[in-house]
Amino acid sequence: MMPAVFTTNFNEVDIMRELFKKTAEIADGMLDFLGWFGQRIEGSKNLARAEDLVGLSAEVTATINRGGVGEVVVAAGDSRLNYSARAEDASAAFKKGEIVKVLRVASSLLYVADCNEAKRDGDKKASPEPPVDVEVAGEEGK
Repeated sequence: MMPAVFTTNFNEVDIMRELFKKTAEIADGMLDFLGWFGQRIEGSKNLARAEDLVGLSAEVTATINRGGVGEVVVAAGDSRLNYSARAEDASAAFKKGEIVKVLRVASSLLYVADCNEAKRDGDKKASPEPPVDVEVAGEEGK
């Protein structure tokens, strides 16, 4: 009985070519993964920490009832971040759509107050009122 002989169409050059091709595909996949991972790390650095939000204005997105918890959205950098929020004054309430000021943060819960109230209390970080159109004297009617 004669031993079985397997024949293939590959020679040594074809085998090396296929090996290098597969190695290049693996390296390309690894570079893609590392690029994706690097973007995730850089993207997370751009997110604001809750402590960085103190002094910023926020919009109420879920009503904050007296003594209760609601939700606000804060624009920080190029992101809009949602946080649970409570009124600093337990007797205050804020309706959806109202603009409030972030006074402090505790356990990822923002404590907020009315923007005007924060100004009356001497908060130096309170944002100014929206700009008002002012006409310069002598330029009316142009």
